[in-house]
Amino acid sequence: MAWALIFDGSNDYLTISDASIGPSTPFEIEWRGTVPANFARVFGRTTGNNHRLLIFNSSNEVRLTDSAGINATFTAPAYIKTDYNTFLFVRDALDNVSFFLNGVFVSTVIGFSGSITPNQIGRNGSGVNVTKGNTEFLRFSIGGVLTYNWDATTSSHAAGTPILSDIVSGNDATGVNMPTDGSAWVDLGGGSISVTEQTVNTNYTSLNPVVTLTGSISITESTTNTNYTSLNPAISFTGTISVVEQTTNTNYEVNNPTITLSSSNILVTESTVNTQYESNNPSILLTPEPLGIVSTVCFNGVLVDLEFNGKENNLAYNGQSISIEFNGDFNQLEFNGTIQLTCNTGSIKTNC
Repeated sequence: MAWALIFDGSNDYLTISDASIGPSTPFEIEWRGTVPANFARVFGRTTGNNHRLLIFNSSNEVRLTDSAGINATFTAPAYIKTDYNTFLFVRDALDNVSFFLNGVFVSTVIGFSGSITPNQIGRNGSGVNVTKGNTEFLRFSIGGVLTYNWDATTSSHAAGTPILSDIVSGNDATGVNMPTDGSAWVDLGGGSISVTEQTVNTNYTSLNPVVTLTGSISITESTTNTNYTSLNPAISFTGTISVVEQTTNTNYEVNNPTITLSSSNILVTESTVNTQYESNNPSILLTPEPLGIVSTVCFNGVLVDLEFNGKENNLAYNGQSISIEFNGDFNQLEFNGTIQLTCNTGSIKTNC
């Protein structure tokens, strides 16, 4: 479940202690929020038009400004401004800054080396240079280390002055001119499936579940003697199913499953002993369909009334030959295997 902090665009913002990124220091600045009107003043300083990140609504321009007022300017592709979008800026060791929108690379600005030290969120300068929109999180990674992480989801949403918590360094952002009745926060809904097993002899049972998931299902078992049972599940899945077993004596059982899989994989990694994976009456559809081999053909009967309308050359038969008819020559029949009356050996291969 995710949350966001609302900026009404009138005069509200957040104050923080200096969050300093040094000159020519590699960084990642990541912000997720909405830009419904004008432009978002994601962060800035109380004086001057520097140390700031501006995201324009109408022109799709995105502008990162350093301490000297030098801009790294990007043009974002079209996106829905009222949706929650993720803006990521990455500076490498050569002072090149790359911009990503929702995980997709947009462009790079060469030679942006200045320092950035904001002390407020949702405003740059003073007065009413404030933002209108919502902020889900703002993160600074400096020199490859996550240093600041202001996260609305992990903050307190109770009544009182809104505090956007920094869950890494404790540089919490304090609301100014924001409502104190709890209405500054908005619940975005959503969530995840998380199964963490830390003790022994625990059973998880689900009857007739339906799970539709985009992402991953991860089950990590760190202890012993735990059973997972699912009856008649239906799973629609885009991604990877990964089961990693690290201990002993654990059973995974699925009854009557149906798995439809396209362009992905099912990965089962078994690193220890005495573990069983059981599936009763499974149906698995793979796209594209693989070429297979029919390994064994069993025939427990008697061939009767074999017809042959050709030459009988070198025909050896220790019995009575009655009405043997065959339309062709025996040399036209090719088979690289055997058919036996028992099911223990023999194979029919598709490459004969």
